[in-house]
Amino acid sequence: METMKTESQRLAEYSADVRKAILRRLREIPQGKENWRIQPDQLSFSDVVQHLMDADQWLVQMVEKRRYHSMDPVVGARVVQDRNGYEALLRELEESQVIKRKFIESLTGEKLNEVIDEPRFEKTSVWEAIVQGNLEHEIHHRGQIEAFLQVLKTE
Repeated sequence: METMKTESQRLAEYSADVRKAILRRLREIPQGKENWRIQPDQLSFSDVVQHLMDADQWLVQMVEKRRYHSMDPVVGARVVQDRNGYEALLRELEESQVIKRKFIESLTGEKLNEVIDEPRFEKTSVWEAIVQGNLEHEIHHRGQIEAFLQVLKTE
């Protein structure tokens, strides 16, 4: 008989699925375009990867330690020298997901319902911070990467 998954387990699995989809797209970036940006003031693919890792750390810090810090993206935050550097960066993103998944899985139902007062969200639950502050945010960047890939294909 299959045991029922907890909400934390389901969120963690969804988080892993979202990351898997974004990694698939990031691996489609043509060699030599890892630091490409659509406009000078926009994030490059490498910058987006760094921003997603920052968002993972933001989530853990906010929920676990009540440390509220900016996760605003920074243009030029991460520049890779070559494809090997980019692949290493993607491995860092995979490792960040492993940490985030374990963290989310560790949360009890009580913890997911806990109300937090984070300046960006006002009063919200831990569950909402995970879904809206982290997972929806990553899905947004997945779409951004997909759109930028389409632009690259027309160049």
